[in-house]
Amino acid sequence: MCFLFSFSEQSNNCSYLEEFPNELFYEIFGYLDSNDIYIGFNDLNQRFQNLVHICVFPLKINLSIISKSNFEKLNQQLLIPNRHQIQTLQISNPVFIDSIFSPPKIAAQFLQLETLVLNDVKPAKFRYVLHHLASLKNLLSLTIISKESLGNICKDVFSLPKLKYCKLSSSKPFINVDLFSTTKFHRSSIEHLVIESVVKLYDLIRLSPYFPSLRTLSIDCLTNYQTILPHLTNTRKFRRLKKVHFSQILMTFDEFELISRCLFNQIKSLSVSIIDMNEDYLDAQRWEQLIASSMPNLHELDLRYQSDASINETYRDNFSSPFWIEHNWIFDYEISENSICHATISTK
Repeated sequence: MCFLFSFSEQSNNCSYLEEFPNELFYEIFGYLDSNDIYIGFNDLNQRFQNLVHICVFPLKINLSIISKSNFEKLNQQLLIPNRHQIQTLQISNPVFIDSIFSPPKIAAQFLQLETLVLNDVKPAKFRYVLHHLASLKNLLSLTIISKESLGNICKDVFSLPKLKYCKLSSSKPFINVDLFSTTKFHRSSIEHLVIESVVKLYDLIRLSPYFPSLRTLSIDCLTNYQTILPHLTNTRKFRRLKKVHFSQILMTFDEFELISRCLFNQIKSLSVSIIDMNEDYLDAQRWEQLIASSMPNLHELDLRYQSDASINETYRDNFSSPFWIEHNWIFDYEISENSICHATISTK
């Protein structure tokens, strides 16, 4: 963000920064992270110190890159006195997380908090904070990144009453299969769900009844560890789901067909990446039948297939029938330097 000011010696316009009215500074502050405002303006003079501490504007706190000494000063002089004014809070240090939310009941004092981003979370400790975050009426967006499994806290996350966007990222498999066995779990308000982790097909199916408002779903890796698919006859569909993205799928096309028919009938956009699986995913006729019978609203398809084996040139012809031309979907492939073949079906 760049601010340009013009001064003239022949006019009565302000010629010193300090002469600008408070309202203009508050407008400028609205484009900056509040911690940068504090560090940059607090020690200039008494007037700017008062402007920073009055906090008539919502606070946007980004603690991703900040020293421990600056954090301790910022926490004592700005965060603690103005918890009720914080609108956005981003933290990338577990020590800072523990300090800000100690004791856990402090979380209930962040009355205006709308967006919370936490990196390197210790789930066992943070679970108690989540209980108090549930009382917040403005918390719409939550991102949690952890090296540990998030299975033990996702029930508490999904239960947050006003949450619309949720991103959970972990290097460990995502969901505990017993998570939704309790009748105490209420349906989630989440509309956009991002899971950067390995999710088992069985657990994805178990999610569907609890997310009636879900509109977009993104999963890092969907896999089926079981040799037999779970019973899907009575599975509730994601009825409002419009956009689905899988960064990687580890299952047969038979399995993918089955869950698509059961869960994804209403989607308009589908993005799928397959690595080193069978070539059934390049069967144009099967895709045409699946889309025509079970995904009639689909108008954006991005299918990426990666394999060490060469791709038969006839696949290009198979994806050139009137059905694919009508949808403006084209088939293409390229051979990379390491001899890996990438085939793509995507919107023009």
